Order: sequence, then C-alpha cells, then structure tokens
Amino acid sequence: MRGTADTAWRHYAAHGRREGRQPNDVDPMFYLAAYPEMERDLGRAPTVADAAPHFVALGRARGYLPYAGARRLLNGAAQASPFGGFWTDQANALDLIQGRLELGRLRRWEAAMLRTFAMEGIVEFNRPADTDQIAAAGLFAHQAFTGMFLGCGSRPP
Repeated sequence: MRGTADTAWRHYAAHGRREGRQPNDVDPMFYLAAYPEMERDLGRAPTVADAAPHFVALGRARGYLPYAGARRLLNGAAQASPFGGFWTDQANALDLIQGRLELGRLRRWEAAMLRTFAMEGIVEFNRPADTDQIAAAGLFAHQAFTGMFLGCGSRPP
C-alpha cells in the first residue's frame, strides 16, 4: 500500500508467504480434492505444485473453481479478447485439441504442435514449408491479431 513493492510477486515473497497466504487464488488442497481428474490430465498423480498451472491451462475453461468460495464464471471458455483470434486462443483450446485427437481428426504430432502453439504461441515445423503457405499463414495471423479480417489473397495496408 505504501508503494514499496514494485511487483505482486515481491510483495508476496516479502509478506504474503510469511502470513500463510497463497501466491495466487488457487487453493491447492481444495483443488486437488475437488478435481481428481487432474491425474488423467497429467498422466500421473498430481502434487500441490500442479494445482495452479492446471487451473490456468485447463481448469478455468472447464469451470473449475480455484478455491471453495470462488464464484463460478458464466462461460469459462469464452474468448478473453473481444477482438477475436484463432480457436487455439480460446481458454479451452487444450481440451479442443485433445478431443480432436481422440476423434481421429488429428495425428499425435499435429496435436503436439497445436498444444505448443496454444501454450507458447510458436510452432516449429518438422519439414520445409511452402513459402506461399507461410505467407498465407502470416496474413491470417496478422488479421486475427489486428481484427482486420480481409478476404483471402488480400494484403493488409
């Protein structure tokens, strides 16, 4: 409150941890008890350290609560931005990718690339790509992130 901490993390490190507060709004003990399906998602038994990352990556979009008294969002999977974007920008993108993989609409390596794109915003191609395809993908990315949805083959100003 005095403006002496320049980040929330520094404030937590200096005061919150000692006061027994959580570094975020996820109560790991509640979360682990309430959502045992984390084990299926992680492919192993979850730990306390897994609760917050799971909530951010999957739980929020599924409507999971971070702590017992939290209000449930009307639509946890809603787009975070009114400007649109790719379907991989949706909060439930990882679940959508997994569903498409399970339906046979994606191969494992395609799902892995999409997960990387959804989480990191990058894609590493495993083979050379056609320069026209790269240019078209760049155009669509530009349109998605600027809100300028031009027709195919059009170039932004």
